[in-house]
Amino acid sequence: MKLALCLFAAAGLGLGFAAPLQKRVSKEPPKFADVHAQLAEHWNKKAYGSCTESLQQLQRIVSKARRQEILNALPKPAGWTIKEDDSMDQADANPMAAAMLGSVGTIVKRDYRAEEGKGRMSVTVTADSPMVQMFSMMIGNPAMLPKGAELIEYEAHRAVLEPKGSDGLKLTILIAEKHICEVDARGATEDQLFGAFDQKAVDGLATALTN
Repeated sequence: MKLALCLFAAAGLGLGFAAPLQKRVSKEPPKFADVHAQLAEHWNKKAYGSCTESLQQLQRIVSKARRQEILNALPKPAGWTIKEDDSMDQADANPMAAAMLGSVGTIVKRDYRAEEGKGRMSVTVTADSPMVQMFSMMIGNPAMLPKGAELIEYEAHRAVLEPKGSDGLKLTILIAEKHICEVDARGATEDQLFGAFDQKAVDGLATALTN
């Protein structure tokens, strides 16, 4: 009996009871064209659940590309060291976090530190911000502005500058009535703040945001 089992096992090893083949998982990010082709295939098969998954994946790809475009448009002023914030990319890799972020718009962050002195700026750009309506109402009614705040005009765009504490400034820019750029500065002067976020910088952001 033992001999028969041994012969059977040997035959299995030699004739086709091979272990399943292993496959390495690619670390390459999905490409838009590939996912779009998958979406079309799922649609033709009326696989609507798979269509939804492909659409969500496309949304993540587009959001990442848009964030990069906005980052490229942010100013790179002389005298400041730039530190990128990759928290949004990390969150985007998590499907649940990505779904939550999708409800509040596309968010981009960047930090600046003055090469001389203690100046710092933390910048957050929210494309298609849900806060636009509230902020627009505040700008339209100066009585609603915080104490010490003042209105700033960037031609077609509007902003509010307000003091924060003993050495802080906050500049909130409404771009194209749809997007918000917030600049929290500490230890920086108004000249430094507006030197970095001048008309040219805001116009560049507007172009990236509205494309």
